[in-house]
Amino acid sequence: MNGKTYKFHPNDTKMDKKIIQITEKSGFKAAVFSMAAMTMLGSVVISSALP
Repeated sequence: MNGKTYKFHPNDTKMDKKIIQITEKSGFKAAVFSMAAMTMLGSVVISSALP
């Protein structure tokens, strides 16, 4: 069990580094921002359309 837990730590750090590199890309930030904006606008349009 201890060996497995120790093996997971380096993998987690590698995944964290990959996630950080992806989030640092401007394209990824733009995609997340556009999705957030669409969800916000969508909720506003739907709420205003309801009687």
